[in-house]
Amino acid sequence: METDIELIARVIASDDHKAFGRLVQRHQSSVRRLWLRLTRGNGDLSNDLAQDTFIKAYRKLSSFRGSGSFPGWLFRIAYNNFLEFCRKEARAKKLLEAEQSIAYDHTVETGIDARLDIEKALALLNLNERTAITLCYTYGMSHSEVARTMDIPIGTVKSHVTRGKEKLAKRLKAWKGKTIA
Repeated sequence: METDIELIARVIASDDHKAFGRLVQRHQSSVRRLWLRLTRGNGDLSNDLAQDTFIKAYRKLSSFRGSGSFPGWLFRIAYNNFLEFCRKEARAKKLLEAEQSIAYDHTVETGIDARLDIEKALALLNLNERTAITLCYTYGMSHSEVARTMDIPIGTVKSHVTRGKEKLAKRLKAWKGKTIA
């Protein structure tokens, strides 16, 4: 199986659409999951923005220098694409500012899937905390890789991760105790 670097070289050298298709197949699930988290579970919007991310990646592929991982470079495009979307769309602004007004049913019942609780709790975090935690814990990126992806200082990444984890723990504990805030 060809590496990402080999596929990228083929795309750049001969505009090989099949090679780029393999890159998309290899990374589309992780990009779509990132988008789902950034958009707080909006599947249609996530799919549209993921497609736009790959279009932008194709156009910018010659700028990939290989100093980091291809997924990290791709997540950077996705994150910048999301920030651009937020600046342009009033409805996206509501996603960023609606921290406490998310209409979730917080009824805790026995047997509720813990993964759904985590997704709901993640959706309550602000964009920077949600993004930093997702990149670190879902995709295993280091703090320095996240800092490059989000274009923020590493200390800020650490702060976002720490605050986000504290908020997640507090929210999940409250839900477990059926004392929803």
